[in-house]
Amino acid sequence: MTGRIGRYLRWKDLMPSTRYSRSTDRTESGTVVPPWPATIARPAAEITCGAPAADVVAAVGAGLHRAGFKVRHTADGFRATFVPWLDVVTLQTWGRTIVTADVRRADTPPATTVALTVVLGVEHSAAKHRCVDGLNQAVGELRRNGVAVSVTDWSPTARP
Repeated sequence: MTGRIGRYLRWKDLMPSTRYSRSTDRTESGTVVPPWPATIARPAAEITCGAPAADVVAAVGAGLHRAGFKVRHTADGFRATFVPWLDVVTLQTWGRTIVTADVRRADTPPATTVALTVVLGVEHSAAKHRCVDGLNQAVGELRRNGVAVSVTDWSPTARP
């Protein structure tokens, strides 16, 4: 762009891919949290670690928020929503992705399990990659703080 507006606004600043950075938290074998397969209609995974529930929920919520999700905390977890920028501009709601997190206690007393479920928007690849990147950031942050974290593979869940 040129002219008066071009000095302040560049096209690449409007693109959503520049608003967040992809996660660099990787293990030797690849990503910590892999993307869910396309064959799963309603994927769910669990993050288990030895930190208090509030810290785990805050870390996972912050990771998804950095990846572009809007996070609303509930009594026992949170609900994260991602709406692509084109859907916001055109006032569409079919492209949104919703991820819910519920805190569960693990078998051992100091451990906490957070159950993550992708409720809506499973088929959208941009939201899938953002969700996985946000979860990788959260797992990396917990591990940098000295917390042992284990993540299960994505599995299908039944509709409530």
